Amino acid sequence: MSEGWAVALIALFGVLCTVTSPMILAYLTSRTNRATRAEAAADAKAMREEDWARQDAVAARVTGAANLLAKQNELVAAATEVTQTKLDEVHKIVNQQRTDMLRYQAVLLAALEAAGVPVPADASITPPAQD
Repeated sequence: MSEGWAVALIALFGVLCTVTSPMILAYLTSRTNRATRAEAAADAKAMREEDWARQDAVAARVTGAANLLAKQNELVAAATEVTQTKLDEVHKIVNQQRTDMLRYQAVLLAALEAAGVPVPADASITPPAQD
């Protein structure tokens, strides 16, 4: 009988190993997969945080550039306003001088005609230079 028990124990051990070994392998595989997924999730989180930091840096640079552009636009607007004011003044002066010259010519031509001096139709008289 002792031989029968030995055979039964060996058979029981074989069945036990046959049933438990796939369970142990599944447990070990599952644990390895969970660790791999945890590492992948940590890597993805680190990559997202790096991407967010990069986006924040780009946004800060863009904001700085926009502020600089706004300041430059204000300077250009101020310079344009000064230039426009000066051009308006020059325009008024030139127009006034041209008006004065035309009046001078009209008065002078009228005086010549009144004095009986023949004046050609295309006559033009330049006023004296002003100092």
